[in-house]
Amino acid sequence: MEPLARALDLRPCVHPDLHEIPGFYLSNPDLPARGPGRKILEAKFEGYDASSIPEDGQGKETIERAAQRVVAVGELLNGWARTTEMEESIVVIVAHCDFLCLLTKHLLNPVASITDSGHSVEDMFTDSFWAMNNTGINHIVLGVKPPVNAYPVNSYLLYFNRTDHLPEEMRAGVTFKNMGFYQAAEWARVGEGGSGLQPVFTERDVVHRPSESWTARVTWALVGAAVSVALLSLARR
Repeated sequence: MEPLARALDLRPCVHPDLHEIPGFYLSNPDLPARGPGRKILEAKFEGYDASSIPEDGQGKETIERAAQRVVAVGELLNGWARTTEMEESIVVIVAHCDFLCLLTKHLLNPVASITDSGHSVEDMFTDSFWAMNNTGINHIVLGVKPPVNAYPVNSYLLYFNRTDHLPEEMRAGVTFKNMGFYQAAEWARVGEGGSGLQPVFTERDVVHRPSESWTARVTWALVGAAVSVALLSLARR
């Protein structure tokens, strides 16, 4: 958050609901632990607003409480989208993968239930997991005002886990080890992710802008569609 805040002259807010699941804990989760309190945060990050953080910090949480946080942040964002006086407003959230995954799913499909029972983070992901790289960026538009004959939805997903601001060697990789297989690391452009496998090609060496002729544009579009369908077909097997 710091480089962005400096570049745009922002005063970030340290929000008590924006932290990873299941709260603050040590490498041994059975030992008590607390996150930094208000004064510590304000001393370390000059100019940040940490007034909502408890003075003694925050601790562990239950899975039920984690689910409540996801819903609460979703309601906050949708409330801002409904009441904003500006034509468009931008909110930047910096948080962790598991929380952002659940928040994105909730914003895009609020009628789906979020698992609020269980004893571990893994218990919250029973249908799908949306992996993210370190510094991956998601962009969601809320409070959509669709014109006639447009999609009558409240939210648009523009992209998820965008990492093209990083060179390939700096992409940490999603956790392929948690999937039980690794070979996608050679093609997914998200880093090796504990797989030990490096990309089999570099995008900039194989993707070239075609000529601007009408025929070239149509051919390029057809090739792109064919590749997309082929990858989707493989994923469905």
